[in-house]
Amino acid sequence: MITGEVRPGTESRRPGASAGRLPPGYHGCITRRGCGVARGRPASRPDGAPVGRDRTQDTALASHKWAALPSFAFWLFLMIAIWLFLLGWARIVSETFTLTEIAMTIGVGAASTLGIVTGLRMRTATRRAVATATVLGVTVLDLIAFRVSLLPAIAHW
Repeated sequence: MITGEVRPGTESRRPGASAGRLPPGYHGCITRRGCGVARGRPASRPDGAPVGRDRTQDTALASHKWAALPSFAFWLFLMIAIWLFLLGWARIVSETFTLTEIAMTIGVGAASTLGIVTGLRMRTATRRAVATATVLGVTVLDLIAFRVSLLPAIAHW
């Protein structure tokens, strides 16, 4: 569709808009229900590219799940350890926590859970060896970063 071209039923009803022309910047959405499929064809941007993500983006995102899952699991484990300590069921950690920190454990735990569930639902074409190496590498990096953050020079900075 050429900018300014009018299709039947798409005339602008805005006051001050010229009759028979679409408002400026109004390119791909031609139905009242919003963008998406119009008259059996997917909506497109002015350059002709389809609206929305394509399969290559989905595949790229699915391959990154192997780097994200170990971090989500690590943080979920930490939040569970804190809650077990707060409930008096385990002595995995020993610290005093403010109300803000306690509230943050709920948010971090929920986000970690959501990340794990979303990651496990993604399908990927990544080879098993590459996925395993990525998971192990990120796990080692997580543990190193955690250990370094506990060093007195950094922890009390």
